[in-house]
Amino acid sequence: MSSNSAHVQGRNTVLNILLAILVFGSLWGLSEVVLGGVLKSSGFPYRAGLLTGVAMGIMGVALAMSRKWLMPIGIGVVAGLVTLLVVPVLHVSPMCKANSCLALILEAGSLSAAAVLVGGNATKSAHGRMAMGGGAALTASAAMISLLFFGLMLVSQVL
Repeated sequence: MSSNSAHVQGRNTVLNILLAILVFGSLWGLSEVVLGGVLKSSGFPYRAGLLTGVAMGIMGVALAMSRKWLMPIGIGVVAGLVTLLVVPVLHVSPMCKANSCLALILEAGSLSAAAVLVGGNATKSAHGRMAMGGGAALTASAAMISLLFFGLMLVSQVL
């Protein structure tokens, strides 16, 4: 009887993690679409920084609740897919949103990488938490800049 209950509890844990990924990813994607559109139309100069802060906050809450260090990657993928829902509404090409989707997934991946590297130290001290957040932001920026640089180099070679 106990092995059956352990099996059911394991399935419930996986289901809870998947539901949390869907909820937090949808919240992040919705904030990117709605808040990003409002900030862009209002002419707010630091839109990207504010949206990155909202994203890191959402993923930070998810990490604090679950302690699953790779969970932000799933959240980033869901957020990227949610932002792609704008494509049929606005009748634009999916390539128009591809850059922002890639940025979301890189941001989530960099937070996961920073969380894995810092590990348990993030929960023990304020310095660990600062290192995880700062390292994630730095890694996401460096990854996006290098991808854009190499993408531009590739395009210039083709043309």
